[in-house]
Amino acid sequence: MKAIANTSMILGAIVLAVGVLALNIVLVLIGCIGLLAGSRVNRQLTYDERLARIESQLRIILQTQRQPNQLSTQSVKPSPIRDSDEDIAFDFLRDE
Repeated sequence: MKAIANTSMILGAIVLAVGVLALNIVLVLIGCIGLLAGSRVNRQLTYDERLARIESQLRIILQTQRQPNQLSTQSVKPSPIRDSDEDIAFDFLRDE
C-alpha cells in the first residue's frame, strides 16, 4: 500500500511538471490530485503504524504489570475496577 502511495506521488509530480511546462491546466490538476492522494495515504499509514506500535507497547506494559512482582514481600490486592485497565487504555487511544 505504501508503494502505491509513493508511486502515486511520483507520477503526480511528473504529471504536474509536464503540465506546468506545457501550460496545460488539466495536467496540473491531475498532478496535484496524484500528489495529494499519495500524501494522504502515506499520512494515514504512518498514523496506523504508530497506533499499532503504541497498542503493542501498552499490551506489553499491562502484561508485565499483571505478573507478580518478585521483589515484593507483601501481597497488595488492587481495588475492583469496572473495566479492565487494558479496555480503558484502548478506549482512550481510539477516542483520540
